[in-house]
Amino acid sequence: MLNRKFATISMLLVFALVATGFAYAHWSKTLYISGTVETGTLECQFVSPLLMGDNEIDKDVGGYSGYISADRKSIIITITNAYPGYEVYTAFKVKNTGSVPANITNVIIDEDATTLPPDDIPDLEVSLVNLLGMQLEPGVTTCAQVDIAIEQPAAEMETYQVSVTIVAQNWCPP
Repeated sequence: MLNRKFATISMLLVFALVATGFAYAHWSKTLYISGTVETGTLECQFVSPLLMGDNEIDKDVGGYSGYISADRKSIIITITNAYPGYEVYTAFKVKNTGSVPANITNVIIDEDATTLPPDDIPDLEVSLVNLLGMQLEPGVTTCAQVDIAIEQPAAEMETYQVSVTIVAQNWCPP
């Protein structure tokens, strides 16, 4: 008799589970979602023109020239026939040519662009005006300046070359 009760209860449980599964199958649906994610581009470049000048008023002794590198990530400034106290000023523009906002996180100034390390040129004082820490929206251009001063230990007949490279990262909210 006990076996008969267990068999009846077991059959009722199986029937209840089958009914529940059947109802669940009719009341549920699987939904598939597909999508495409496109990321933006991060790119900042130097743009023309470079505007250069020096501190010579009466005499035209020192010389300077500059250009934007082929990848537009650096500018190269060359100073010739310099003397202590000679200064060169280079104004330039940086443009966010990417599609996302960019932060200028670093500006690498290599005062030693023509000699092999570990030679350092102690006779140059290079300073950057503006740019570091700036946020640039896509398509926006900003101006900055790099100033180079020749100090007392400058050697005669020396050519100095300085490269300025920008480092940007994707802007993200704090």
